[in-house]
Amino acid sequence: MWSAIEKGRFRALIKWSLVASLAVVFGCSSGLSGERTQKPLIELGEETDVALVSVDVAPWVEGEAVEKYEPTAIIRQILPRALEDTPLNVVDRIESGAGFDVYANAEPHILDTASFEATRGHPYRYGANNHAQAHGAHPLKWEAVEAPPEFEIDEATGEIYWVPAELGQFSIILEATNDMGTGRYRFDVTVGDEEVDYEARTPEDSPVFATQSYRSDGPGEVPSSVQEPLLLSVKVLRWEESIFYREPHEHSSSPPSESLRAHTDLVYSLWTRDGVEIDTQRVRYTTKLGRGRLGTPALIPGWPYWYYDDWTRSSRTRPDITHHDRDRMFENATMGSGMRFGYPFTERIAPLEVEVLEYPGMDEGIEFMEDENWEAARDFFRRRAEEESHRIGEMTARDEKERQHKGAALYNKGLAAEFQGEDEEAMEFYIRAYEASGHAVVSERMHVVERRLDDYVDVNSKVAQAREALEAQIAAEQENSGDGSEENDEDPSLDPEEKSEEPSG
Repeated sequence: MWSAIEKGRFRALIKWSLVASLAVVFGCSSGLSGERTQKPLIELGEETDVALVSVDVAPWVEGEAVEKYEPTAIIRQILPRALEDTPLNVVDRIESGAGFDVYANAEPHILDTASFEATRGHPYRYGANNHAQAHGAHPLKWEAVEAPPEFEIDEATGEIYWVPAELGQFSIILEATNDMGTGRYRFDVTVGDEEVDYEARTPEDSPVFATQSYRSDGPGEVPSSVQEPLLLSVKVLRWEESIFYREPHEHSSSPPSESLRAHTDLVYSLWTRDGVEIDTQRVRYTTKLGRGRLGTPALIPGWPYWYYDDWTRSSRTRPDITHHDRDRMFENATMGSGMRFGYPFTERIAPLEVEVLEYPGMDEGIEFMEDENWEAARDFFRRRAEEESHRIGEMTARDEKERQHKGAALYNKGLAAEFQGEDEEAMEFYIRAYEASGHAVVSERMHVVERRLDDYVDVNSKVAQAREALEAQIAAEQENSGDGSEENDEDPSLDPEEKSEEPSG
């Protein structure tokens, strides 16, 4: 008869023997952190021309932009620089008149831009351009649900017509409606006999929300003079620049210093000229410039920051910043946007945390992964998977163990491919690993990569379709012009400057 102590020891031995056996068959996992190369989400052929057809500055931005820096001009300058490391070759075609709308995918949010005073017998001026403005999905339908009898608002454009006939204070309620809902705005206007000097108002409540998504209506009729197969439209949502001073603390010996903060928020939409959307995305960046912060990133939730040093203040302090310094600092700020705007058209480094499957005999390959020697790791796990494949025969207990080993080798090889940005290859190995082992860790990784692959857009075929559409459009224009001369039978791929002047037809 065994004592209670002996029975307890026997049970513990059986328990740990079983755990060890399961570990041999099913293995165990450990965490691995590193950085992966994120391939561009949008794949383009080399030197793909894209026509910048419009930069739309939202009405509430005008008051935020510094007078010296006109937003449209700045965006037109920085876009080619922001995309210079990508296959996109930006060509400025804003004067073509081929712009298209980019707007928030949301119910209307009417901006607080009304004027609160008016003169009896004189046209009332609402805001900067006599139009009510709203942030939201198009089309918008406007209505004045409460207003004086002579007050009118254009249902489609939001333009306001009102010549007050009586003195007093009047309450006005405007509504804007779209497919997603209705927004309401109430304001009071005092009508007097004194002439009012109208001034544009910047809304105090920002309509730009951190989680807001955006969409756009594709290009309509595009002039044949715009020969690029891709079209780019940009909407500026927010523009901010400020200089601030840091006063020395009473317990600090550091002198006061100057710094500049530039903050821009925009949405771009990229389409083929024949109306196929490629990408619509919001780009947000804030850049700070301050002494001793060259190239140091500070991640604020939702807002990437870049720091630059003002070299002129390396050893002395001045009471203000010269215009030359101010211009150079703002130029650095706009260069910061290039890092952000280049994605998803360029590669980037992204953090990645995964679980590695550990089985007997795989230590060497896992060490390669920990050292970020991805090629050696891929080669090692390829050989291990082949070895396990040769051993697999009929379904036996040993065969099940070897299937698990094969699945682990294939999975770990997929991890190495994923760290190198080869998502399609990684997915192939994950599928084979899951077929061999059915491991839950493999299934989870497959779902992550599948979502990422869904974001990839191969636009080469779309560009080819757009080029064919352009050639067909030019051919139709030439046929309609009635001029069958050889001068009109030209290569549509030539730039307009290289072509002889064609009939307007």
